[in-house]
Amino acid sequence: MIRIGIDLGGTNIAVGAVDDGHAIVSRVSVPTLARRPAAEVVGDMGDAVEAALSKSGLPQHRHRLAGYLQLRRRGGGAGL
Repeated sequence: MIRIGIDLGGTNIAVGAVDDGHAIVSRVSVPTLARRPAAEVVGDMGDAVEAALSKSGLPQHRHRLAGYLQLRRRGGGAGL
């Protein structure tokens, strides 16, 4: 099984895929360009996840989604 981690930062969106042994099997990083609508940033997150899965070598028909979204408040705003 491949697990995906996403780090959404103000500068970059970093995505990593790890295997059952916790070895990194692929990495993708794209600019966040944070001053855009949130939907565009989330779209880039999805594209980065797809790219990481593609680079991992796992056949596309084997992809499944199970996870959670954690929101953290900083100052007066909310971040992922």
